[in-house]
Amino acid sequence: MLTFYRSPKLELLANELVKVYSEKPLADPLEEEIVIVQNHGMAQWLSKWMARTMGISGNVKFPFPAEKIWDFYRTMDETIPKDLPSDREPMTWAVYSLLQNISDQSPYKSVWYYTRGENGKLNSLKTWKLAVRIGDLFDQYLIYRPTMILNWEDDKYKASGAQEAWQADLWNRLQSRWQKNYPDLRWMHRAAIHRDFMQALRKGDIDKEKMPERLTFFGLSGMPPTSIDAFVHLSRQVDIHWFWMDPAAGSSLGSLEESWGGEGQEFLSLFSKAIEKSSVNVEEVHLAGEETEKGTRPPQRAESQTLDLFTPTPGLHRTSLPNLQIHSCHSEQREMEVLHDNILELFNSNPDLEPDDILILAPDIQRYAPFIKGVFGTTEEGQPAIPFTLLMMSAVHRKRCLTFFPSFSTCWRAVLKFRKSLIFYLVA
Repeated sequence: MLTFYRSPKLELLANELVKVYSEKPLADPLEEEIVIVQNHGMAQWLSKWMARTMGISGNVKFPFPAEKIWDFYRTMDETIPKDLPSDREPMTWAVYSLLQNISDQSPYKSVWYYTRGENGKLNSLKTWKLAVRIGDLFDQYLIYRPTMILNWEDDKYKASGAQEAWQADLWNRLQSRWQKNYPDLRWMHRAAIHRDFMQALRKGDIDKEKMPERLTFFGLSGMPPTSIDAFVHLSRQVDIHWFWMDPAAGSSLGSLEESWGGEGQEFLSLFSKAIEKSSVNVEEVHLAGEETEKGTRPPQRAESQTLDLFTPTPGLHRTSLPNLQIHSCHSEQREMEVLHDNILELFNSNPDLEPDDILILAPDIQRYAPFIKGVFGTTEEGQPAIPFTLLMMSAVHRKRCLTFFPSFSTCWRAVLKFRKSLIFYLVA
């Protein structure tokens, strides 16, 4: 069973997730709840929300989609290795080796001239750069265009053009190389693994004992089509709850694509196609405030949907301060002082508000770093201290971190010669 939850507010989705877990606990109390998220920040936020609303958050695992899909692949065969010859790094080296031995005949004529030039002498640097690009491209093909890769391996397949012809031939050369070097390996790449996994799912050949009782997706903004297909098909054997943050939550799943652009529209299009292809049962739940509706609803005006984002949600933090404030300050120091005073007012009007509920964004946080430390790092008598963490580094600071590693090779000489200046530079 697949249940799809939509809401314009992340907090409503989190409350509904807590409700599902509270009303329908897992049959085995020792089994982990699995919540698939996009990043660590979402996992941390959701874990704290669950702890705040449920009193405790434990025995919950937050894997990423790519990590979890490989766990499911291995339910088909536990011997699937962690590293494959088609992984980007080893594949790049294999491509580099093959490019050194191509001829100037079709289909490699353009590639041959690119890597050798008019004099016919191999340019190793250009060949390596091309190998890196090809390795990255093939890696993307395996994720987003697996059908094309599998078609290339069919002897009867005919390429549609010169560019596809040399890529297909090069891929088949890679296949032959891998089969020769790894004769005992059943699968050489993830496209073949995914194909066999989907066939096993359709035939019911996957051991249900290896499957979790429930699988939850929360706050995902995008996913490769192969992963979407796999997870949708899994709903035949696993109870799946999909929580989707949707600013246009008033329209049905089919017409929602029109109100979304970019990544959201692409995801919903792929999700809808996967549902149609698999013919699974889907229950839609719309969360739009105090009411919860199941099924579909007629579309609403875009203006109402947008304005609804600023409507206070019952049970969430309220404040006497307006949603949007614009302050004109004469310096960065004054900006931080105004920000500090406003945050203190927030804490004063919201006793349940925690420091980790507040996120401060700036286009160049490094420029504000000394002023942040000066204002938030020192407290006046009678005022509470506000804990803070600076998470961003400028390009200059990142460059200094990267400079550390090549400089580290000479650090031992600096120690022996008592070159204090270099040591201080490295640890600064």
